[in-house]
Amino acid sequence: MYIKKVMLMIVLLLSLLVGVNVKSVGAASANKLVIHYYRYDETIGEYDLWLWPSGGEGTNYAFNGTDSYGSIASIDLTSNNLEGASSIGVIVKKNNPWEKDINSDRFINMSNPNSSGEVHAYLLQGEEFISYINSDTASCDRDVFNDPLECAQVIEVKLLDTYFNDNLNIEFSASVTVSSDDVVILKDGNPVGYTGFTSGTSGTLVLDEAVDVTARYELQVDLGEKTDTSIIRVGNDYDSEIFQNAYNYDGTLGAIYGGTETTFKLWAPVSSNVELNLYNAGHTIATRIDGDDTAEVHQMTYLEKGVWEVTIEGDLHGMYYTFNVVNNGTKVSDIQDPYSLSLGVNGLRSMVVNFDAINPEGWDSDSGINGFTSPNNSIIYEIHIRDLTSQAAWGGPSEYAKTYMGFTVLGTSFTNSITGVTVSTGLDHLIELGITHVHLLPTYDQDNWNDERDMEFNWGYNPVNYNSPEGGYSTDPFD
Repeated sequence: MYIKKVMLMIVLLLSLLVGVNVKSVGAASANKLVIHYYRYDETIGEYDLWLWPSGGEGTNYAFNGTDSYGSIASIDLTSNNLEGASSIGVIVKKNNPWEKDINSDRFINMSNPNSSGEVHAYLLQGEEFISYINSDTASCDRDVFNDPLECAQVIEVKLLDTYFNDNLNIEFSASVTVSSDDVVILKDGNPVGYTGFTSGTSGTLVLDEAVDVTARYELQVDLGEKTDTSIIRVGNDYDSEIFQNAYNYDGTLGAIYGGTETTFKLWAPVSSNVELNLYNAGHTIATRIDGDDTAEVHQMTYLEKGVWEVTIEGDLHGMYYTFNVVNNGTKVSDIQDPYSLSLGVNGLRSMVVNFDAINPEGWDSDSGINGFTSPNNSIIYEIHIRDLTSQAAWGGPSEYAKTYMGFTVLGTSFTNSITGVTVSTGLDHLIELGITHVHLLPTYDQDNWNDERDMEFNWGYNPVNYNSPEGGYSTDPFD
């Protein structure tokens, strides 16, 4: 009996010691969604919500209350066809026509309701990030959206957006009220006069001189607590003549390799800041001996026509890299280079490559196959890389099944155990059919990985990196 009492006291003592770190046990499933939304400009009456269960149809919802954070939309899931959804899509918008607060779809994680079955999601004007708490309970890195269950929204003093509209007037918005005395416009670093200012959290500025779309314009605003500076971008109408005149760039982009230095150029015309991250490994899983996955971060410099640049000294062949960009005041981290010529596993990080060191012998002198005097002589066969060698009946080396190398194997066949009939398979079968040209379904790097990071079958019409081959068809994706 004495031992049992001692054990009970130990258990109670331990529970008291660790109790401050134990989270309350939530309900098994959510029955209510409460969306909290804060706008700096207090125009909440013009906004409502568009919600939909992942994969389902959308419905309009109004904000129906307020709290100390901002406006609230309290939604009973059981009566709104949202019950049981693992995630719910959300768009904060104006109507007639639609004007999104964030120009992307977001999804609220519904898997962690509180003990009352409620999921509380906190949204902030101009921020893509979704928080699930009203105040920080632990340190977190919101720039990489790390553990959103422990990260609160940060309501801060800042410029929200600055851009040229279709009339080449400057539209701006800030988180606090500013006056004309607080604002300076810079053209290539030199002040420029303007008129048409109206005090408030947003306004329209008209320059005293014609806008030079080849110049770099910045808006500098004294916000009281700090002075914030933002590049004035051309609006997001990428097909407009204004945008094309301002940002049509026909130079080289990507990682421009040199033996003693590599220059990185990224076309990011709507970004107000860009950084380069350098990594030793092409994947985020720490499989190196030292387990170090620290990025070396370099600030990039704006050149012209929407292009950002930085040059790093040394031989970077085999190094991996990504970019961080700030768009509309929101930082998005670890973006691949759209001009990547090679990437790490799953295409998450771009790679610097010295192709002179790795190209097969005769690569530069290869001229393709001759022998056809007319395209009418071609017999074309379309096939997926994996399909040619995916069946066990193919008969080739198992390590080459579903890969690029499977297309190089000759002499494969299949014999029917009942009829005894033998037929050619793989490449031999195509030759036997009289095929002259094989049209491969897309082979560029694709988004074809499921939640378990296993490769799923896909026709290939979902590109991620156009200029690099899909690693899933290789015999070693890590090489």
